[in-house]
Amino acid sequence: MYLCYIDEAGNGQTLDPARPDAPPVLVVGGFTIHDSHIKQLTWDFLNIKKTYRPQLRRSLHLSEVIHTEIKGSDVRKDVRVGNRDQRRAAMLLVDSILGLLQRYHARLLARVWVKQEGLAFN
Repeated sequence: MYLCYIDEAGNGQTLDPARPDAPPVLVVGGFTIHDSHIKQLTWDFLNIKKTYRPQLRRSLHLSEVIHTEIKGSDVRKDVRVGNRDQRRAAMLLVDSILGLLQRYHARLLARVWVKQEGLAFN
């Protein structure tokens, strides 16, 4: 059996050029993975989180690592305006997650809607 995880990035608000951090797209995406890989993929993902969020290494409870979300907007911000170390860490994080999905033969699925400046998003 295959399982599917789905999430969104961006929002349906009108693109506003006065806000350079506003997402220019809305993405609904996810991945499918065979259920036999879920347990190991989960543990590997938690290790990635601890690698790129060092404060999680000191967590006393596993639930704290699980509940701490790495927001895509924060990663994009580090790539866009972060210092050299922040940009490098953000790109390595993305590379690690994509490598993880590749290692477990996940299939990526997505739909991207590109917003047009000043037009209502439908």
